[in-house]
Amino acid sequence: MSGIDLFRPLHLAVFAFDPVTRQPATRLPLYAEVGVPLLKAPIPPLDDRLRELLRAALSAADPNCTGTCRDRVEAAVTAALAERLDQPSRDRLRSDFGMARSFFEKLLHEARHAAGDRSFADLAADDLKRSLDSALTQLAPGFDLTLVAPNETAGTVWAYPLGVLVTDHVGYASFDLTRLSTEVYHAVVAAIAARRKDPQAELELAVWVHPADTGQRFDALTQGRFADDAIVMRLEAPSPALPTALQNMG
Repeated sequence: MSGIDLFRPLHLAVFAFDPVTRQPATRLPLYAEVGVPLLKAPIPPLDDRLRELLRAALSAADPNCTGTCRDRVEAAVTAALAERLDQPSRDRLRSDFGMARSFFEKLLHEARHAAGDRSFADLAADDLKRSLDSALTQLAPGFDLTLVAPNETAGTVWAYPLGVLVTDHVGYASFDLTRLSTEVYHAVVAAIAARRKDPQAELELAVWVHPADTGQRFDALTQGRFADDAIVMRLEAPSPALPTALQNMG
């Protein structure tokens, strides 16, 4: 058997840090679960004119993002527009190319800023999605575009809870995967094997982490970080605003 076949994770190790300060997100409550997402309907591609505008904006915002990076960002922006904008707003982008050009330029600039000014080529899929969503949320009102609120429970066939933990003084939390039922655990192992074999594989299973107060969930498997006995996840989420009297309480 190959090394991939023998991989048996015991933990989900999460390292959380604040996206603005880049410091550990301490005392951050995290809920984790293993789940099966509903298969989404195919997202219609951007028309040729919008694709040209997006690629020009990307070239200006991040000259190092070419080739597969450009394709990833284009797909992520297309998905973000389909998931977060209502139909009239998407129609406006298709009909007003001047507005669309300005919107794409500012969207990609703000997304890089939200990602700590890193190149899109250095971002994992979840980090790219989060930075685009942050930029879209900030910019949409100024362009008179209507956002659709994300629904973190939509699109789930079933979910198996791993529980709730709070990050420690260095922003770390570790969930015990041995608590999973045999059937669910084997499904996780199979999903990891598929992800390690093909980074672009569409997985039938997700290992979701829900940071408190964000209204979002992030799939640890999309990052492709696997230690000898653990799934490892870098999570960008702000530290909760707790009164000083509660900082050192359990």
